[in-house]
Amino acid sequence: MRVVDVVRFDPVRRPDGPIVSTRNPLVGEFTSLHDPRGRRDSGLVLIEGPTLVAEAIQAGLTIEVACSSAPDRWPDAVEVADRVLARMSTTTTPNEVVVAAHRPEEPGDHERRDLLVLVDVADPGNVGALIRSAAAFGFGIRMVGGADPWSPKALRAAAGGHFHTTMRSGGRLDLSEFHTRGFVTVATVARDGAPTIPAGGQVALLVGSEAHGLPDDAIRGAMRRLTIPTAGIESLNAAVAGSVAMYERARTR
Repeated sequence: MRVVDVVRFDPVRRPDGPIVSTRNPLVGEFTSLHDPRGRRDSGLVLIEGPTLVAEAIQAGLTIEVACSSAPDRWPDAVEVADRVLARMSTTTTPNEVVVAAHRPEEPGDHERRDLLVLVDVADPGNVGALIRSAAAFGFGIRMVGGADPWSPKALRAAAGGHFHTTMRSGGRLDLSEFHTRGFVTVATVARDGAPTIPAGGQVALLVGSEAHGLPDDAIRGAMRRLTIPTAGIESLNAAVAGSVAMYERARTR
């Protein structure tokens, strides 16, 4: 692994020895990335564990600083004591390495691929699961409200999916934006929709919040409505419904 020296975490510089105190300023900078405001203000995200860190490096993310309690396996990282790593991490059992990385630049609106549009999906675990499925089935992602897709929980749930798709966040839902660009907008609804998803063209698949689904105006404005047939239960949760719909689209694309 190759990491850059600490430059943003002023006045901290790469220490000569291991960090053993949880009061070290670098620890505070890492813990600030636990919260949406800290991530937004710094432009950095917290990535935890060797698998996700390796995925991030392979994807070309710029690593600002890495910290590890296993210097033999991560020789370029700042060495920290186990209890320091525990404070930097968000997991109950920290996993050897954490990094602060620059969030990738968001793509423009010229993408020519199917899109998954998440509208107020509030649970970061569901957001992460949907990002993972989107990466697997060839969808880009558009976030409108809801959970921060770069939260540690969403990153863990996506299992590297962030690094294999594209993502834009922010703004309000404006279906005319997608229609102007030639997308067929498809609203996922619990009932009264078609059982299949369009096979041709480009699709913008809309998935709404866990509690309330899509806003009424989004359902009315979408070109198509999709209901996944179920037996014995009324509906699927957001992550499952979105994943099934993306699989079906990929299968018939």
